[in-house]
Amino acid sequence: QSFLYSDVYVLNTFGTVLRQVTHNSVPPRNADPGSYHWSFYPRLGPDGKTLWMSYDQPKFGYDVVLSVWAMPLGGTIRQGHIWTNAVDYTGGDAQPLPVPGGGIIYTKYSYGPDLRLIGQLWYTNRAYSAGRALTTPAEDCREPALSPDGLQLAMVCTYEKQVSYLTVAAWNGAT
Repeated sequence: QSFLYSDVYVLNTFGTVLRQVTHNSVPPRNADPGSYHWSFYPRLGPDGKTLWMSYDQPKFGYDVVLSVWAMPLGGTIRQGHIWTNAVDYTGGDAQPLPVPGGGIIYTKYSYGPDLRLIGQLWYTNRAYSAGRALTTPAEDCREPALSPDGLQLAMVCTYEKQVSYLTVAAWNGAT
């Protein structure tokens, strides 16, 4: 048994596993950690049929760079599609938040102007589109969440300090 991977599962209301969505471990005879995969931050889309997650494909060796993927809830990751392409050695694109009307908001980790690792919220409305930044590198934001009415976006921002702030901004579906 190895602990060099993570998987996504569908659970019922009581926490019982209904289905394993990803199968990221490899047979024990293959001890190369570069062969294992990681899946994090699963979220169900507004349509109730699309599962969004951060997943480390494509993968080259041991480098774990998460990109945002979408797949059918009842399907397999092989039916999934990559939406973002992360920058190597940053942690990648994480915490996808599907928004009503299509598209996603996600945290893109990269190196800021001072070469410190920062989080920045981005929005894209189609797969493999460059999208656009919603926050600046100096704001250093992550963990997006939408209000139930879809009009406010909450996030955690550090402003590159040792303190985190809960920040709320207006959201109109695009900006």
